[in-house]
Amino acid sequence: MKLILTVVIATFIAIIAQTGSLQAAGLGDIEIDNHAESKKEAGVGTVIYTHTQHAKRTKCATCHPSIFKKEKGANQINMGANMQGEYCGACHNGMMAFPMFHCDKCHTDVIQVK
Repeated sequence: MKLILTVVIATFIAIIAQTGSLQAAGLGDIEIDNHAESKKEAGVGTVIYTHTQHAKRTKCATCHPSIFKKEKGANQINMGANMQGEYCGACHNGMMAFPMFHCDKCHTDVIQVK
């Protein structure tokens, strides 16, 4: 029993060490907090990417490595690229998944435009 527990803990530590975070290991949400100034100008906050929720709907190979590189910081995600069908926009195009103009589905602190 001790050996099994040791192997499980060692594997968990190896995953965290390799990916750099619990989130990248598929154990929760990933906060995408780049381009803070342009987000502020657009009236939106940080993006919360629900990695676990997405993994329930599709296979890892759907996104990795063709759309998203697995290395932390390797993807320069921005709305311009998303709107051109890159990154999140590869699926969030209104046909495969909800379209990009549903800001509050991904961004925090969305200011309602009147």
